[in-house]
Amino acid sequence: MASLFHIDIFTWLTIVIAIIVGYVGKRLITKLLSPLRKIPGPPSWSPFGHVSTIMAAMPAEPHLAWSKEYGDIFRYEFPIYEQRIGILNPEYIKHVLITQSTKYIKPPSTKRFLIDAIGEGLVLLEGQKHGRARKILNPTFKYHKIKEMVPTVLTFSQALANYWQNLIDEQGPKATLDVHDDLSRASLDIICKCGFDFDCNALIDPENEISTAFSKVLSLNLSWTFFIPGFKHVPISSNLKAKRALSICHSTIGD
Repeated sequence: MASLFHIDIFTWLTIVIAIIVGYVGKRLITKLLSPLRKIPGPPSWSPFGHVSTIMAAMPAEPHLAWSKEYGDIFRYEFPIYEQRIGILNPEYIKHVLITQSTKYIKPPSTKRFLIDAIGEGLVLLEGQKHGRARKILNPTFKYHKIKEMVPTVLTFSQALANYWQNLIDEQGPKATLDVHDDLSRASLDIICKCGFDFDCNALIDPENEISTAFSKVLSLNLSWTFFIPGFKHVPISSNLKAKRALSICHSTIGD
């Protein structure tokens, strides 16, 4: 019985390894036969692609470097030989996002990465659903509606300027400002006030529960765990904190 048990485990392990090798092999063959191979880009034969380079750098830094070396259209890779195309030319971007948008569908991995933070809204919808959502939202962005938001934008812009000036007064001429973080928090205040008439107070009180929750959900940090199927459902501390932050955001917007 013990021998049979060990044989069964070995058999199952062999099947699992065979499935993994077969899947990776299939993806590698797909890569080799793909017409996207004709697009220049940084070389990589690793099954992990260029993700480690992207995660180790500042946002968009590798993409800008690749565009300088390979041009306005370049190819790079996500794990298991998933081909990605970077586009930096405005006319090409217009072609993909507007002129011929129905021909360019967002990959499932992108939707999985974004859906928890932004929901299945205008950014992730495709085809007719996207068209209907745009018609519903278009009145919100008419001139007179945007004009109504200007005083709010100016108010928080002045608050940000005052915040920076106070830091400079306190720290002197060698003061260090975290412009990226401060702009993100001021933008969050503006979005919450204009979109939901809610005072988030992210700029003046970045540690409050709601501000922290929104910042966590919208940070969109890519990690290796994203590529492990079902990992986000494992009840570990980081996943539980992410779910709680998302719950706080949903309840705040709903209220």
